[in-house]
Amino acid sequence: MIQPHFEIGDRVVSTGWCGRGDKEYFGKHLPNYSGTIIDIVDGAIPPILVEFDEFIEGHSGNGLSQVRGKEGHCYFCFSGELIPEDVSVNVKFSFDDFIIGEV
Repeated sequence: MIQPHFEIGDRVVSTGWCGRGDKEYFGKHLPNYSGTIIDIVDGAIPPILVEFDEFIEGHSGNGLSQVRGKEGHCYFCFSGELIPEDVSVNVKFSFDDFIIGEV
């Protein structure tokens, strides 16, 4: 799977767990939480610091980043745990595709 490329300032949505990677005992379950990437810390595992819109009982950067986010709204995530907020699914159909009474 190709990992998305993110930059500081990007709006993202968490896909489930953040900070977990392949370790089932790490991370925080944050399904469908929106936030903004406020830092990408070289050498940090995971490297992407997200400030979520809602209070998530997180931190403000955990001292790993020079950037401080809103206390309790931040968490470090891997890129594979995030999707861009503007990704949407477009489903197109026509009512001509349906026949009333068809089984």
